[in-house]
Amino acid sequence: MTTCAAGKDGVTTFRKPCNKSNGLAWDNEGRLIACEHASSCLTRTEADGSITVLASHHGDKELNSPNDVVVKRDGAIYFSDPSYGGAGSISAYPDRSSSTFVASTAWLPTARR
Repeated sequence: MTTCAAGKDGVTTFRKPCNKSNGLAWDNEGRLIACEHASSCLTRTEADGSITVLASHHGDKELNSPNDVVVKRDGAIYFSDPSYGGAGSISAYPDRSSSTFVASTAWLPTARR
């Protein structure tokens, strides 16, 4: 799987592999925030192309299938984690059909404070 970007040179590969990324957003510094189905993680693609995991667990439970994401002006990241689509489609939250989380800039790796 590949994440592509359109620019002055047309469509080019931005990130490969993309780990079945679904929800995508740009943060306030122009970095790609991705909900990855294959890794069950919320990640950020840094300017140098390296990948930083922003969230992989909630409490002691692994995220199931991060799906949608939005970044607010203040840098807070909101993302959903539905019970479908994850590895084996087993939800970490069997009592809910979906969970929504906020990733505060206070705990994000390399966040500006």
